[in-house]
Amino acid sequence: MHRRQRRATFAGLTLASLLTAACAPSSPAVSTNSTTTSPTVTVARHHRRIAINVTAPTSTTIAPATTAAPSTTTTAPVVKLPTTTAPAVQTPTTTAPAASLPAVGAPSDAGLTVAASSLKTWTGATTITPTTAGVVNGVVDGYLFTSTIRVNGNVTFTNDKFAFVAPWHIIVQGTATPGPVFSHIEVDGQNMGSGNDDNGITNSSRDNGGVQGVTASPFTLDRSHLHHLINGTRLDSGATVTNTLIDHLWVFGGSHTDGTEIYCGSNITIDHTTIDATGSGTNAAIETQGDAATGGFCPVSNLTFSNDLFSGGSATWRLDDSSITHVTVRNLTVVAGSFYYFATAITTPSQVDVWQNVKLSNGTTIPTAETYGCGAWTSCN
Repeated sequence: MHRRQRRATFAGLTLASLLTAACAPSSPAVSTNSTTTSPTVTVARHHRRIAINVTAPTSTTIAPATTAAPSTTTTAPVVKLPTTTAPAVQTPTTTAPAASLPAVGAPSDAGLTVAASSLKTWTGATTITPTTAGVVNGVVDGYLFTSTIRVNGNVTFTNDKFAFVAPWHIIVQGTATPGPVFSHIEVDGQNMGSGNDDNGITNSSRDNGGVQGVTASPFTLDRSHLHHLINGTRLDSGATVTNTLIDHLWVFGGSHTDGTEIYCGSNITIDHTTIDATGSGTNAAIETQGDAATGGFCPVSNLTFSNDLFSGGSATWRLDDSSITHVTVRNLTVVAGSFYYFATAITTPSQVDVWQNVKLSNGTTIPTAETYGCGAWTSCN
Protein backbone atom coordinates (compact mmCIF):
# COMPACT_ATOMS: atom_id res chain seq x y z
CA MET A 1 0.00 0.00 0.00
CA HIS A 2 1.14 3.40 -0.67
CA ARG A 3 2.79 5.02 2.21
CA ARG A 4 0.40 8.01 2.20
CA GLN A 5 -2.58 5.69 2.26
CA ARG A 6 -1.11 3.65 5.10
CA ARG A 7 -0.61 6.80 7.08
CA ALA A 8 -4.14 7.89 6.34
CA THR A 9 -5.43 4.54 7.33
CA PHE A 10 -3.38 4.56 10.44
CA ALA A 11 -4.44 8.04 11.10
CA GLY A 12 -8.05 7.09 10.53
CA LEU A 13 -7.82 4.14 12.79
CA THR A 14 -6.12 6.17 15.31
CA LEU A 15 -8.68 8.89 15.07
CA ALA A 16 -11.55 6.48 15.29
CA SER A 17 -10.01 4.75 18.22
CA LEU A 18 -9.40 7.97 19.96
CA LEU A 19 -12.92 9.18 19.35
CA THR A 20 -14.31 5.90 20.52
CA ALA A 21 -12.22 6.00 23.64
CA ALA A 22 -12.97 9.61 24.25
CA CYS A 23 -16.67 9.18 23.89
CA ALA A 24 -16.87 5.95 25.88
CA PRO A 25 -19.10 6.46 28.89
CA SER A 26 -17.43 6.54 32.22
CA SER A 27 -18.47 4.24 35.03
CA PRO A 28 -21.44 5.69 36.76
CA ALA A 29 -20.65 7.79 39.79
CA VAL A 30 -21.78 6.63 43.07
CA SER A 31 -23.47 9.94 43.67
CA THR A 32 -26.59 10.61 41.69
CA ASN A 33 -25.85 14.32 41.80
CA SER A 34 -23.08 14.60 39.15
CA THR A 35 -22.50 16.78 36.10
CA THR A 36 -20.65 15.30 33.08
CA THR A 37 -19.16 17.51 30.28
CA SER A 38 -18.93 16.24 26.68
CA PRO A 39 -15.46 15.41 25.28
CA THR A 40 -13.85 18.15 23.27
CA VAL A 41 -12.03 17.25 19.99
CA THR A 42 -9.73 19.80 18.46
CA VAL A 43 -8.25 19.15 14.94
CA ALA A 44 -5.35 21.23 13.72
CA ARG A 45 -3.45 20.85 10.48
CA HIS A 46 0.25 21.42 10.53
CA HIS A 47 1.47 20.97 7.05
CA ARG A 48 1.36 17.29 6.58
CA ARG A 49 0.34 16.36 10.02
CA ILE A 50 -2.97 16.53 11.60
CA ALA A 51 -2.89 17.11 15.35
CA ILE A 52 -5.84 15.88 17.17
CA ASN A 53 -6.29 17.02 20.74
CA VAL A 54 -8.98 15.35 22.64
CA THR A 55 -9.96 16.86 25.94
CA ALA A 56 -11.24 14.15 28.13
CA PRO A 57 -14.68 14.71 29.47
CA THR A 58 -14.74 16.06 32.92
CA SER A 59 -17.14 14.90 35.52
CA THR A 60 -18.04 17.12 38.40
CA THR A 61 -19.61 15.31 41.26
CA ILE A 62 -21.82 17.40 43.50
CA ALA A 63 -21.92 16.05 46.94
CA PRO A 64 -25.42 15.27 47.95
CA ALA A 65 -26.98 17.81 50.18
CA THR A 66 -26.49 16.87 53.71
CA THR A 67 -29.82 16.00 55.20
CA ALA A 68 -30.00 17.17 58.78
CA ALA A 69 -30.70 14.38 61.08
CA PRO A 70 -34.15 14.73 62.53
CA SER A 71 -34.14 16.51 65.81
CA THR A 72 -34.11 14.14 68.68
CA THR A 73 -35.19 16.78 71.18
CA THR A 74 -38.53 15.53 72.33
CA THR A 75 -40.80 17.95 74.09
CA ALA A 76 -42.42 16.09 76.88
CA PRO A 77 -46.16 16.21 76.62
CA VAL A 78 -47.77 18.53 79.10
CA VAL A 79 -49.28 16.40 81.77
CA LYS A 80 -52.52 17.98 82.73
CA LEU A 81 -53.24 17.17 86.30
CA PRO A 82 -56.82 17.17 87.40
CA THR A 83 -57.75 20.30 89.22
CA THR A 84 -58.28 19.26 92.80
CA THR A 85 -60.05 21.60 95.10
CA ALA A 86 -58.90 21.05 98.63
CA PRO A 87 -61.87 20.36 100.87
CA ALA A 88 -62.76 23.20 103.14
CA VAL A 89 -61.23 22.76 106.55
CA GLN A 90 -64.08 22.58 108.95
CA THR A 91 -63.40 22.91 112.62
CA PRO A 92 -65.33 20.10 114.16
CA THR A 93 -67.31 20.61 117.21
CA THR A 94 -65.44 18.42 119.59
CA THR A 95 -67.84 16.27 121.45
CA ALA A 96 -66.36 13.73 123.77
CA PRO A 97 -67.87 10.30 123.35
CA ALA A 98 -70.66 9.79 125.82
CA ALA A 99 -69.64 7.96 128.96
CA SER A 100 -71.12 4.51 129.29
CA LEU A 101 -74.10 4.20 131.54
CA PRO A 102 -73.72 2.39 134.85
CA ALA A 103 -76.32 -0.14 135.93
CA VAL A 104 -77.96 2.57 138.00
CA GLY A 105 -77.39 6.25 138.42
CA ALA A 106 -75.76 8.99 136.38
CA PRO A 107 -72.82 8.52 134.01
CA SER A 108 -69.44 10.07 134.80
CA ASP A 109 -69.79 12.85 132.23
CA ALA A 110 -72.84 14.52 133.79
CA GLY A 111 -72.18 18.26 133.71
CA LEU A 112 -69.95 20.50 131.61
CA THR A 113 -67.59 18.92 129.11
CA VAL A 114 -65.57 22.13 128.71
CA ALA A 115 -63.62 24.17 131.23
CA ALA A 116 -65.82 26.65 133.10
CA SER A 117 -63.13 29.28 132.51
CA SER A 118 -63.80 29.09 128.76
CA LEU A 119 -67.43 30.19 129.05
CA LYS A 120 -68.58 33.59 127.80
CA THR A 121 -70.88 35.66 130.04
CA TRP A 122 -74.40 35.91 128.67
CA THR A 123 -75.44 39.54 128.33
CA GLY A 124 -78.57 39.03 126.25
CA ALA A 125 -82.25 38.81 127.06
CA THR A 126 -83.39 36.84 130.09
CA THR A 127 -86.43 35.48 128.25
CA ILE A 128 -84.98 33.22 125.60
CA THR A 129 -86.74 31.93 122.50
CA PRO A 130 -85.39 30.40 119.28
CA THR A 131 -85.10 33.89 117.75
CA THR A 132 -83.34 35.58 120.66
CA ALA A 133 -79.98 37.19 119.82
CA GLY A 134 -77.21 34.79 120.79
CA VAL A 135 -79.25 31.70 119.92
CA VAL A 136 -77.55 30.13 116.89
CA ASN A 137 -79.62 27.64 114.94
CA GLY A 138 -81.67 27.00 118.04
CA VAL A 139 -78.62 26.41 120.27
CA VAL A 140 -77.12 28.32 123.19
CA ASP A 141 -73.60 26.96 123.61
CA GLY A 142 -70.83 27.87 126.03
CA TYR A 143 -72.27 30.65 128.22
CA LEU A 144 -72.19 31.61 131.87
CA PHE A 145 -75.54 32.89 133.15
CA THR A 146 -75.65 35.10 136.21
CA SER A 147 -79.38 35.73 136.52
CA THR A 148 -82.66 33.82 136.17
CA ILE A 149 -83.77 32.94 132.65
CA ARG A 150 -87.14 31.96 131.26
CA VAL A 151 -87.09 29.66 128.24
CA ASN A 152 -89.98 29.54 125.81
CA GLY A 153 -89.69 27.33 122.76
CA ASN A 154 -87.48 24.63 121.29
CA VAL A 155 -84.06 25.87 122.36
CA THR A 156 -81.11 23.61 123.22
CA PHE A 157 -78.66 24.63 125.93
CA THR A 158 -75.33 22.82 125.96
CA ASN A 159 -72.21 23.39 128.04
CA ASP A 160 -73.79 26.34 129.83
CA LYS A 161 -73.42 27.19 133.50
CA PHE A 162 -75.92 28.91 135.78
CA ALA A 163 -74.18 30.19 138.90
CA PHE A 164 -75.97 32.75 141.03
CA VAL A 165 -78.33 33.16 143.99
CA ALA A 166 -82.03 33.34 143.15
CA PRO A 167 -85.36 31.66 143.96
CA TRP A 168 -85.29 30.06 140.50
CA HIS A 169 -82.48 29.54 138.05
CA ILE A 170 -84.24 28.20 134.97
CA ILE A 171 -87.98 28.46 134.39
CA VAL A 172 -89.42 26.62 131.40
CA GLN A 173 -92.49 28.23 129.86
CA GLY A 174 -94.70 27.89 126.82
CA THR A 175 -96.32 24.94 125.11
CA ALA A 176 -93.72 24.09 122.43
CA THR A 177 -93.00 20.43 121.91
CA PRO A 178 -90.72 18.67 122.48
CA GLY A 179 -89.67 21.77 124.42
CA PRO A 180 -86.25 23.00 125.54
CA VAL A 181 -83.33 20.62 125.95
CA PHE A 182 -80.65 21.16 128.59
CA SER A 183 -77.63 18.97 127.93
CA HIS A 184 -74.33 19.03 129.82
CA ILE A 185 -75.30 22.09 131.83
CA GLU A 186 -74.30 22.94 135.38
CA VAL A 187 -76.49 24.73 137.89
CA ASP A 188 -74.70 26.00 141.00
CA GLY A 189 -76.98 27.44 143.70
CA GLN A 190 -73.91 28.51 145.70
CA ASN A 191 -75.50 27.50 149.02
CA MET A 192 -77.12 30.89 149.35
CA GLY A 193 -80.82 30.25 148.72
CA SER A 194 -83.49 30.94 151.30
CA GLY A 195 -86.98 29.55 151.79
CA ASN A 196 -88.39 26.62 149.87
CA ASP A 197 -88.20 28.00 146.35
CA ASP A 198 -84.56 27.74 145.40
CA ASN A 199 -84.94 25.45 142.40
CA GLY A 200 -82.35 24.61 139.83
CA ILE A 201 -84.86 24.09 137.04
CA THR A 202 -88.64 24.01 137.01
CA ASN A 203 -91.49 23.66 134.56
CA SER A 204 -94.07 23.59 137.30
CA SER A 205 -97.25 25.50 136.68
CA ARG A 206 -97.11 26.83 140.22
CA ASP A 207 -93.88 28.63 139.29
CA ASN A 208 -95.17 30.07 136.00
CA GLY A 209 -97.06 33.00 137.41
CA GLY A 210 -98.28 31.19 140.50
CA VAL A 211 -101.40 29.80 138.80
CA GLN A 212 -101.95 26.21 139.77
CA GLY A 213 -103.00 23.76 137.10
CA VAL A 214 -101.73 25.78 134.14
CA THR A 215 -100.50 23.54 131.32
CA ALA A 216 -96.87 22.79 132.04
CA SER A 217 -94.09 23.07 129.50
CA PRO A 218 -92.30 19.85 128.50
CA PHE A 219 -88.50 19.80 128.60
CA THR A 220 -85.53 17.42 128.77
CA LEU A 221 -82.62 17.60 131.19
CA ASP A 222 -79.79 15.28 130.18
CA ARG A 223 -76.24 14.58 131.42
CA SER A 224 -76.24 17.60 133.68
CA HIS A 225 -75.09 18.45 137.19
CA LEU A 226 -77.17 20.43 139.69
CA HIS A 227 -75.72 21.17 143.11
CA HIS A 228 -75.76 23.39 146.20
CA LEU A 229 -79.47 24.10 145.77
CA ILE A 230 -82.40 23.71 148.15
CA ASN A 231 -84.32 21.80 145.48
CA GLY A 232 -82.63 20.36 142.44
CA THR A 233 -85.70 20.24 140.18
CA ARG A 234 -89.43 20.80 140.45
CA LEU A 235 -91.16 18.82 137.73
CA ASP A 236 -94.52 19.02 136.01
CA SER A 237 -96.12 17.41 132.96
CA GLY A 238 -93.83 16.32 130.16
CA ALA A 239 -90.57 16.62 132.09
CA THR A 240 -87.80 14.10 131.38
CA VAL A 241 -84.65 13.90 133.47
CA THR A 242 -81.97 11.46 132.27
CA ASN A 243 -78.33 10.72 133.07
CA THR A 244 -78.18 13.58 135.56
CA LEU A 245 -76.49 14.11 138.93
CA ILE A 246 -78.13 16.13 141.71
CA ASP A 247 -76.10 16.42 144.91
CA HIS A 248 -74.76 18.64 147.72
CA LEU A 249 -78.21 19.97 148.55
CA TRP A 250 -78.53 22.97 150.82
CA VAL A 251 -80.58 23.11 154.01
CA PHE A 252 -81.53 26.58 155.14
CA GLY A 253 -83.52 27.14 158.33
CA GLY A 254 -86.86 25.42 157.84
CA SER A 255 -86.31 24.60 154.18
CA HIS A 256 -87.97 21.53 152.73
CA THR A 257 -84.91 20.28 150.90
CA ASP A 258 -85.57 17.69 148.17
CA GLY A 259 -83.58 16.42 145.23
CA THR A 260 -86.69 16.51 143.06
CA GLU A 261 -90.25 17.62 143.80
CA ILE A 262 -93.30 16.52 141.84
CA TYR A 263 -96.47 18.32 142.91
CA CYS A 264 -98.44 18.35 139.70
CA GLY A 265 -98.65 16.81 136.26
CA SER A 266 -98.33 13.58 134.31
CA ASN A 267 -95.97 11.74 131.99
CA ILE A 268 -92.86 12.50 134.01
CA THR A 269 -89.73 10.33 133.66
CA ILE A 270 -86.54 10.10 135.71
CA ASP A 271 -84.01 7.65 134.29
CA HIS A 272 -80.35 6.82 134.99
CA THR A 273 -80.19 9.67 137.48
CA THR A 274 -78.34 9.97 140.77
CA ILE A 275 -79.94 12.06 143.50
CA ASP A 276 -77.87 12.37 146.65
CA ALA A 277 -79.91 14.01 149.40
CA THR A 278 -77.67 12.96 152.25
CA GLY A 279 -77.05 15.48 154.99
CA SER A 280 -78.68 16.71 158.14
CA GLY A 281 -82.18 18.12 157.69
CA THR A 282 -82.90 16.97 154.14
CA ASN A 283 -86.39 15.66 153.41
CA ALA A 284 -86.10 13.29 150.43
CA ALA A 285 -84.38 12.48 147.19
CA ILE A 286 -87.84 12.24 145.56
CA GLU A 287 -90.85 14.03 147.07
CA THR A 288 -94.18 13.39 145.34
CA GLN A 289 -97.47 14.89 146.45
CA GLY A 290 -100.79 15.47 144.74
CA ASP A 291 -103.98 17.34 145.51
CA ALA A 292 -105.33 15.02 148.23
CA ALA A 293 -102.45 15.60 150.62
CA THR A 294 -102.13 19.31 150.15
CA GLY A 295 -105.60 20.48 149.25
CA GLY A 296 -104.22 22.67 146.51
CA PHE A 297 -101.85 20.83 144.20
CA CYS A 298 -103.11 19.18 141.03
CA PRO A 299 -103.33 15.45 140.19
CA VAL A 300 -100.17 13.43 139.59
CA SER A 301 -100.08 10.37 137.35
CA ASN A 302 -97.96 8.32 134.97
CA LEU A 303 -94.61 8.57 136.71
CA THR A 304 -91.65 6.42 135.64
CA PHE A 305 -88.48 5.85 137.65
CA SER A 306 -85.88 3.56 136.09
CA ASN A 307 -82.22 2.71 136.60
CA ASP A 308 -81.86 5.33 139.33
CA LEU A 309 -79.64 5.64 142.40
CA PHE A 310 -81.14 7.61 145.28
CA SER A 311 -79.90 8.34 148.79
CA GLY A 312 -80.55 10.47 151.86
CA GLY A 313 -83.51 12.25 153.39
CA SER A 314 -85.78 11.23 156.19
CA ALA A 315 -87.33 8.93 153.56
CA THR A 316 -85.44 8.59 150.33
CA TRP A 317 -88.27 7.86 147.85
CA ARG A 318 -91.63 9.25 148.93
CA LEU A 319 -95.06 8.76 147.42
CA ASP A 320 -97.03 10.82 149.87
CA ASP A 321 -100.48 11.02 148.36
CA SER A 322 -103.12 8.39 147.73
CA SER A 323 -104.41 10.31 144.73
CA ILE A 324 -101.22 9.64 142.74
CA THR A 325 -101.79 6.93 140.14
CA HIS A 326 -99.93 4.81 137.60
CA VAL A 327 -96.42 4.70 138.95
CA THR A 328 -93.69 2.50 137.44
CA VAL A 329 -90.47 1.68 139.31
CA ARG A 330 -87.78 -0.47 137.68
CA ASN A 331 -84.21 -1.15 138.70
CA LEU A 332 -84.05 1.34 141.57
CA THR A 333 -81.25 1.25 144.15
CA VAL A 334 -81.38 3.14 147.45
CA VAL A 335 -78.09 3.54 149.29
CA ALA A 336 -78.22 1.51 152.46
CA GLY A 337 -77.85 3.52 155.66
CA SER A 338 -78.28 6.87 153.89
CA PHE A 339 -81.91 7.49 154.95
CA TYR A 340 -83.09 8.51 158.39
CA TYR A 341 -86.31 6.50 158.51
CA PHE A 342 -87.28 4.84 155.24
CA ALA A 343 -85.84 3.81 151.94
CA THR A 344 -89.30 3.96 150.40
CA ALA A 345 -92.42 5.56 151.85
CA ILE A 346 -95.65 4.76 150.03
CA THR A 347 -99.09 5.81 151.19
CA THR A 348 -101.06 3.27 149.13
CA PRO A 349 -99.28 0.36 147.43
CA SER A 350 -101.99 0.15 144.78
CA GLN A 351 -100.69 3.42 143.38
CA VAL A 352 -97.80 1.47 141.87
CA ASP A 353 -98.44 -0.48 138.69
CA VAL A 354 -94.90 -1.85 138.19
CA TRP A 355 -92.31 -2.63 140.88
CA GLN A 356 -89.24 -4.49 139.62
CA ASN A 357 -85.74 -4.98 141.01
CA VAL A 358 -85.93 -2.43 143.81
CA LYS A 359 -83.22 -2.92 146.41
CA LEU A 360 -80.73 -1.42 148.80
CA SER A 361 -77.13 -0.98 147.77
CA ASN A 362 -76.13 -3.82 150.10
CA GLY A 363 -78.20 -6.22 148.03
CA THR A 364 -81.27 -6.35 150.28
CA THR A 365 -84.37 -6.61 148.12
CA ILE A 366 -87.50 -4.55 148.67
CA PRO A 367 -89.87 -7.11 147.19
CA THR A 368 -93.11 -5.14 147.03
CA ALA A 369 -94.25 -1.56 146.83
CA GLU A 370 -94.30 -0.72 150.51
CA THR A 371 -93.01 1.56 153.16
CA TYR A 372 -89.68 -0.03 153.89
CA GLY A 373 -87.24 1.05 156.55
CA CYS A 374 -86.50 0.71 160.19
CA GLY A 375 -90.03 0.60 161.47
CA ALA A 376 -92.79 3.11 162.09
CA TRP A 377 -90.74 6.26 161.96
CA THR A 378 -88.00 4.66 163.93
CA SER A 379 -84.63 6.14 163.18
CA CYS A 380 -82.23 3.85 161.39
CA ASN A 381 -79.27 5.86 162.66
